[in-house]
Amino acid sequence: MARHYHVYVIELSKDVLNESRFKKGNPDYLTGKQCVYVGMTGLDPDVTGGYGRRN
Repeated sequence: MARHYHVYVIELSKDVLNESRFKKGNPDYLTGKQCVYVGMTGLDPDVTGGYGRRN
């Protein structure tokens, strides 16, 4: 049986630029570029309804 995955992109707040964890994990970040998180899940977004999403 084939597995299907869903890719999602979340735009992060510019406040993340002040986080040491972000700086450490993204040493080549270019000033002025968007900050996004790209993830993948086997869960269907229509079923989960945005589980884990923060406003």
